[in-house]
Amino acid sequence: SRALEHRPPGASRMGPDVASDGSSTAAGTAYRSALFRRFVDAVMRAAAPAGAPAVVDLGPTTPENLLFWTTRGRGLVAVDLLGQQDPCAALARLGDRRFHGILCWNVLGMLHSPVRARIAAMLIERLQPRGALFAVFDGDGRSAPASLRYRISGPELLSVEPLARANAAATVSTKEIEEIFAPLAPVRITVMRHGSREVLGVRHDEAPAPR
Repeated sequence: SRALEHRPPGASRMGPDVASDGSSTAAGTAYRSALFRRFVDAVMRAAAPAGAPAVVDLGPTTPENLLFWTTRGRGLVAVDLLGQQDPCAALARLGDRRFHGILCWNVLGMLHSPVRARIAAMLIERLQPRGALFAVFDGDGRSAPASLRYRISGPELLSVEPLARANAAATVSTKEIEEIFAPLAPVRITVMRHGSREVLGVRHDEAPAPR
């Protein structure tokens, strides 16, 4: 299936930090995310050409997530990797385009380890210099986590709810997270009270052509 493009109208530090949750809402549990705020700031600072997609959302995305970017003048490409038989081939169809932001959400945690490492490498190749990547890994990395869906509620506010989908979240250690995102070091990893780990990495070098 094709990636869906949504355009705006008119066109480690290694190791955990601890963050606080917010209140419960109809959409799930809302919490403040300092790393997502930094991700948003990085995307909004970038000078994206008019109408050019600035963000890749690996899904499963939501209308709220799409509107968040388009109403801020940032185009978005939605690629639901969990709905693909071959996630690597689906990502390769983006061609040689590079983006200012990549929203992995918790997709990488639902892929098998060899595929997860390959997808992470392909994503890093598709970041613009100074581009940012935001990811979530559910659970503490020691026991099997529940599968969750994340929604954007504001520039620093996310909500989380159970994901009614067959994909089971894998147990991914913090060490593996650090390894697959090593080219983006220093990577920030934040442990949330609901049990997930958020990751933010920024590309500092000149990006080679995607393979």
